[in-house]
Amino acid sequence: VPCSQYPRMNEYTGEFVQGMRHGQGQFFYASGAVYCGEWKQDKKHGQGTYTFENGRVYEGEFIKDCMAEFPAFTPGLSGITTPFPDE
Repeated sequence: VPCSQYPRMNEYTGEFVQGMRHGQGQFFYASGAVYCGEWKQDKKHGQGTYTFENGRVYEGEFIKDCMAEFPAFTPGLSGITTPFPDE
């Protein structure tokens, strides 16, 4: 997109059920982050891998769009740079 800080837009590739992301899929965020794993009714749910913009990786369970180990943290929604939760 001209004059944009990101050279591309969000993109999902994977399975759909009744128009929603459901099953296995990959979501490529415009920021450069990537989620690869299970989806349920348009939300990250089940086992997956989230690669942050800075290259750090979280691999584990997701429940209703949140990392199971960090339930208050929702990756991809915190702005331009996504911090990694404190360990």
